[in-house]
Amino acid sequence: METLRTPEELNNPEFNYYLAYAIDPAVKDTEKIKAAMAQVKNTFAQGTPVQRRLKELYAEAVKIMTDNVLREEEFQSAKKIKLETVEKLITAIFKSRGVIYKSDFIKISGASGKWLTAEEIEKNITCRLRQDVKLIDDTKRSLDLLTYNNIEKHLKTTGKSDLYDLFGMSQGEFAGTLQSAVASAYKAVAGKTDPKSIATSCICRDAKRIFEDENSKKFYDIYLATRDIWAEFALRRSCGITEMESKEFFYYYRTAKEALKTSDSDYVKQLLLEGLYFFRINLVGGDFKEIKLWDDPPTPFMERCTKSYGLPVLDNGIEKVVNIIFKGTVKPVHEEREFGTSSADQRAINLRVYENDSTEECVNLDECVQLFKSCEIKLTPGLPENAPVNIIFYLDDDGVLNISAFDLTNNIDLRVTTVRIVEGEEVVRMRLPGKRDNNKNTVRAEI
Repeated sequence: METLRTPEELNNPEFNYYLAYAIDPAVKDTEKIKAAMAQVKNTFAQGTPVQRRLKELYAEAVKIMTDNVLREEEFQSAKKIKLETVEKLITAIFKSRGVIYKSDFIKISGASGKWLTAEEIEKNITCRLRQDVKLIDDTKRSLDLLTYNNIEKHLKTTGKSDLYDLFGMSQGEFAGTLQSAVASAYKAVAGKTDPKSIATSCICRDAKRIFEDENSKKFYDIYLATRDIWAEFALRRSCGITEMESKEFFYYYRTAKEALKTSDSDYVKQLLLEGLYFFRINLVGGDFKEIKLWDDPPTPFMERCTKSYGLPVLDNGIEKVVNIIFKGTVKPVHEEREFGTSSADQRAINLRVYENDSTEECVNLDECVQLFKSCEIKLTPGLPENAPVNIIFYLDDDGVLNISAFDLTNNIDLRVTTVRIVEGEEVVRMRLPGKRDNNKNTVRAEI
């Protein structure tokens, strides 16, 4: 690209036209770009030496920023400048702290003003830094603290201490036995409207996921053993204390290690970092070498959704898709939406689920692809109009979207049947009430 700028000016961020005129990287409309540039130019007046030079280069700047090819070159140059700045910042953080957190990338991305994503920073920066730089994923979740917190609130209403106490079972029971206990408790409170019954019903819905298998049960047991720690984290956050010294962290590290009766130091440190991230508490100050965080082995990168998923709505007579699960969200993802029946005794809800590459909430229909050939939710007979139905969207670690539904009027699960086309076959998946997806519920039929 030929330019009137000197080689020194080309390497100076103040003379990059995107940065000098504060052009939003997402804006592609040339008229909007010209208007934004003119507005900034009018503020130069007598100006600084840089501003006076930019006035001399203004005609060239407009030419470059209104030409798609030349503007893309200027964009890439600005992005390179941003990444070089971030590299200097990350290097400085590592020198002072001895470790880099995944949450650092997320914070820097948010402050970049749409220029950089956390994934771009991670990809471009980590490969350039020294090989001994340790990257810790403090955003990866093994404990579902959000669900556990909700259960704690409802347990207060029931007067029980934990799920085992609520269902009258011992902690040593198998997940299958606990699932049966959950189902019995669910059935016992169905249709009751007193506070304890409502609270128990809400708990049962979460308990079904917690006791789905031995692995998920194990995480709940870990939570119970460390529950006092999370309660203190929550108390700190609620009182406005958003920072924790390394000495305090070391105290919780020893407490958690004793509570879990484990010698796995790496896991305990990772667990606490997840808790800090969840409660939005920053680890600062002190000598980080005291807890030897850089001795941790490399942590696997967090898996994120590669697509967004949503449902169609009418917007001023035009059908669009409103995303429910967003591209870039850490997997697994759990989202719920409540819908009302459109008429009395409605027998089914037919959903059209779309996937797309947008991270916006509302997307044009032509940018989306319908995920299922059909998705039918079988309703309970006799429901009145506007009866609430809760629909759960769950994207698992493998990127498979599962849909389940719950009749809030009768407190029962509903059958959901989805049909999708996979490699020339019609794949029918049926989620039965009270069941979980497994290979036994999947049927393939040639078409």
